[in-house]
Amino acid sequence: MNINDWQVLANSPLGKLLENNNQAFWVCSADLSQIVYTSPTYEKIFGRQMTNFNEGAKSFLDAIYTEDKQRIDIALQSLIQGTQLDEEYRIVRPDGQVRWIHNRAFASLDISGNIQYITGIAEDVNDRKVASLNLVADKEKYLQLFDNLDVVFWVSDSSVSECYYISPGYEKIWGRSCAEIYANPKSFGESVHPDDRERVFTACFGEDNCGIEQEYRIIRPDGEVRWVRQRTKALLNENGQLYRQVGTAEDITDKKMIELALKQSEQRFQQFANNVDIVFWVCEPDASKFYYINPGYEKIWGKSCEDIYQNPRSFIESVYPDDLERIIAAATGPNACNMDEEYRIIRPDGAVRWVRDQTFPVYDEQGNLFRMAGIAFDITERKQAETMLVQSSEQYRQLAENIGHVSWLITPDASQVLYISPNYEQVWGKSCASLYENSLSFIESILPEDKPKVFAAVEKDSTQMNVEYRIVRPNGTVRWIHARTYPIQDSSGNTFRVVGIAEDITLRKQAEEETLIALQRARELSDAKSNFIANTSHEIRTPLATIQSSIDMLQHYKDQLAEDKKEKHFQKIEAAVRRITQIVQDILLLSEAEANALQFQPCSTDIAKLCSDAIAMVVSFTDTQRNVELFISENAVNQAPVIDPKLVTYIITNLLDNALKYSNEDSKVKFSVDFTQNQLTFVVKDKGIGINNEDLPYIFDSFYRANNIGNIGGTGLGLAIVKQCVDLHKGEITVNSDIANGTTFTVTLPLSH
Repeated sequence: MNINDWQVLANSPLGKLLENNNQAFWVCSADLSQIVYTSPTYEKIFGRQMTNFNEGAKSFLDAIYTEDKQRIDIALQSLIQGTQLDEEYRIVRPDGQVRWIHNRAFASLDISGNIQYITGIAEDVNDRKVASLNLVADKEKYLQLFDNLDVVFWVSDSSVSECYYISPGYEKIWGRSCAEIYANPKSFGESVHPDDRERVFTACFGEDNCGIEQEYRIIRPDGEVRWVRQRTKALLNENGQLYRQVGTAEDITDKKMIELALKQSEQRFQQFANNVDIVFWVCEPDASKFYYINPGYEKIWGKSCEDIYQNPRSFIESVYPDDLERIIAAATGPNACNMDEEYRIIRPDGAVRWVRDQTFPVYDEQGNLFRMAGIAFDITERKQAETMLVQSSEQYRQLAENIGHVSWLITPDASQVLYISPNYEQVWGKSCASLYENSLSFIESILPEDKPKVFAAVEKDSTQMNVEYRIVRPNGTVRWIHARTYPIQDSSGNTFRVVGIAEDITLRKQAEEETLIALQRARELSDAKSNFIANTSHEIRTPLATIQSSIDMLQHYKDQLAEDKKEKHFQKIEAAVRRITQIVQDILLLSEAEANALQFQPCSTDIAKLCSDAIAMVVSFTDTQRNVELFISENAVNQAPVIDPKLVTYIITNLLDNALKYSNEDSKVKFSVDFTQNQLTFVVKDKGIGINNEDLPYIFDSFYRANNIGNIGGTGLGLAIVKQCVDLHKGEITVNSDIANGTTFTVTLPLSH
């Protein structure tokens, strides 16, 4: 069968069937020396024209990706011996595009059993291959996700007798190693709280253990009790049979504590509502139906709550006749949901009581009014006290002058001050006479930023004001004031006086501000720790990747690599190990320092040798050839001051490492040392990126990293370690930095300890 025969076959219905957009049909001679036929799809897949049929099958190798070429060459040689070829490999098209090919070939034998031709089909499988590789990558991402989440994820057999995978979240939550679970999957039960153990064991090891959701307590090795929520699901095989169990467990301690607190709060509220002499209620906006009213109603009104539930407007029957018209108008008018009225009631026993009745609108999620809430106080004693106050102003004056607050009595329009207690002079720093002369002169002392707030409160209702603001005393000091006013009404319910009280709350405000600052700092520290974990993970993964890459090269190509290439890989591995060791050492060192376990052990030290060794160490760690220019003053040469050489080495290496890390490769770092009789001084100066002014106050905090570092790696521990080491020497460290022009650190260590 010659080439013309193959072309006739290609044009036949069978040949058309062999042709499709992703497969190329080809035929070679038995020894692969000549290509007999290739279908036109070859040019589409390989991007090459097959014009010379005498080139043979070896011409395929020209297009094969370099790393796959040797494997395919061997496969072609085996094909000549009569075996079949079934390989996937990459090709490089003339336009530079890399594609995956699946090539299958076999020998066609004549009647004597000799190879007559070799035929094959080359298929473009690039889309499938890329999707498969992406699937592997996605699997790795999910594993990384499970490894870093604070949730336990596991896969085991249905009887929990063998564990195939458990995420590191188990160690974070249980405080026990994953290795224990792999060795004995049921060992987690040892941590279950004794009061929950029977219930948990029944669920986890029972017949329905692959479909449970439960909450229980565990006791960590350190004695801490934590709440966890566990869920399990069944995995079925293609025949619908159970063959695996997957599960998750999360720490819900905070949620449980909140639920417990909420439950206790609800209980306390119910106890409060049942025993307090205040009335709470919730009803329809038009008061046509009551949903809740507490027992305080029975104490104040002297009537049963059942009366309100059966006849929602029955409370009106108790209103004092002189107040009835006003209260009906308020309770049924357009502002019924914003009522604030004081009136009298007559109890069934004939006693007259004063009450203050306030209502509030309740809106649904769409902002529509759907309920009205209210609260009522028995203010009889206050009303009696107000009457007595008006009738006995001298007694009031004596009382007001002997309490620590500022109290006053004014007309409703605030045009006249009838009384101001002497404490006004102590709090405001201004005379009472100035207020009698000008009742509004106190406004001059209010801080300009707070005046709008005070004016708004006065405009809303000056007789029932409750506002906090700042004043500036004549000596320039600022004080916080909490001012409240109350109306005094005559027997007809008209306000004819306003009484007020002002309290100096400066100390309370300062405490609140300090608390807010502390909370903010705690949040910042928490964020910094989170960033530290992420950065440290990255810092460790980078050298690990280097180690893995070099090991792979040495393992798979050891016979092809020259000795100098092997040595470079060994050097990379060694440098990566040193980097990981340094990170771990920094973490342990800072942990010791924060636990006050870092020892200060001074001794006589050759300062010149210590500095030279430190520089060599940094250059080795940073894998850089840049020079650090060392300047040692004449006073420091051949000196052996009494210092802790280990701590000083930490100081120098961290400062030099930062200087090199945040500088350009072509810049130099200057390191100078000076020695006097009383102190030792180190100065590290670079021409790097500098430090922003807003970052300077925090650069010595643990885990803190400046905002302008970009993608430069680091853990945020270096300067914190430096500060701890300097403090142990009772020394001082200062920094002078200019963005884009570099940073200078100066360390001064006293030599008398």
